Amino acid sequence: TSNSESGEGMVFFLHAVLMLTGFFCVTVLTIILVVKLNIASKWRYQATSDKAKTEAMSNKDKRTTRMVVTISSLLIVMYSP
Repeated sequence: TSNSESGEGMVFFLHAVLMLTGFFCVTVLTIILVVKLNIASKWRYQATSDKAKTEAMSNKDKRTTRMVVTISSLLIVMYSP
């Protein structure tokens, strides 16, 4: 039973480490994606001459950013113990 308990402890530890690593990766990559989307949106706003069309695109970018953050947050919340 000692060997069995040791194996279970190792599996639990490995599972916890892999889960936390996954959460960390999702968080970091979501932050990078949101920053890149904001940079692209600002560049598009400066590069275009039609400001009304740019405002509509900006709203689309905001919705996209909100959706990405929501999905990432839900993933972390649902998979957390």
